[in-house]
Amino acid sequence: MSTAKAIALNDTKEARILRAARRLFTIKGFDATAIAEIAAEAGVADGTIYTYFMGKRDLLYHVVRGLYDPLIDTLEAEARAVAGFDNLLRLVILKHLQCLAGDPDLCLLVLQQIRNEPEYDRSLFHDLNRRYASIVVRLVEEAIARGEVKANVSPRLVRDMIYGSIEHIVWQSLLRGAAIDAEAVTRELTALLLPGLMAPPMPPRAEAMIDRLEGLTARMERVFGAEPMAAHARAPREAVEP
Repeated sequence: MSTAKAIALNDTKEARILRAARRLFTIKGFDATAIAEIAAEAGVADGTIYTYFMGKRDLLYHVVRGLYDPLIDTLEAEARAVAGFDNLLRLVILKHLQCLAGDPDLCLLVLQQIRNEPEYDRSLFHDLNRRYASIVVRLVEEAIARGEVKANVSPRLVRDMIYGSIEHIVWQSLLRGAAIDAEAVTRELTALLLPGLMAPPMPPRAEAMIDRLEGLTARMERVFGAEPMAAHARAPREAVEP
C-alpha cells in the first residue's frame, strides 16, 4: 500500500471517529463521554457516527477490537515461525505484555469498564477475548500431541495461569503508575511455568528404538503392502472370535 493511500485511509471519517472515541474513552471514561463530544473531536456531525456504528457501545467494541485484532494476527504469524513450546510460551507472554504496556490507558479501560460489566460473559467483548485466548489453548494442545508438554496438563488451565498472572501484574503496575518491564516479567513467568509443563525428554536409547521400529514397519509395508499388513494384524483377533 502506498504512503498516500495509507494516509487517506487513516483520515477517513470512520478512522477519525475511532481515534476520537479511543482518546475520550480513555481520558473521561465510557459513561462520561457523550456521542456529541466524539463527533466534535472527529470533526463530523453527530448523526454521521451512526452511519458507521450502531451507537456508543458499538463504538467501544470497535475501539477495543483495534487492540485485539493486530495482536491476534501478529501472534498467529509469529507462532508459526517459532520452534519448541518453551519458545512459544515466551512469545505468548512477551507479546501480551508488550501490547498492554504499550497502551496502558486502553488496558485500564478494558479492566475497569468492560471486565466488570454484569453482562460481560455474554458480550462481544468476551467473544473477542475468547478468540484471542484460544490461541494459547491450541498451542498447548499441539505441544501435548508432539510430546513436548505433559499429557495430563490442562490447556485451559495453562491459559488461565498465563493471562491471570499477567493481568494481576499489569493491574498492580497501572495502579502504581509504574512501567512494566516486559522482558523481565517474561523471563520470570516462563521460568515458573515451564518446569511444570514440559514433558521429560525421551531417553536416547528409547528414541533410537522407536526410530528402528518405524524403519522396520516402513520396510515391511514396502514388501507386503499396507493392506496385507493390516490384514495380518487383524487375523489373530478374527481367529478367536466366535
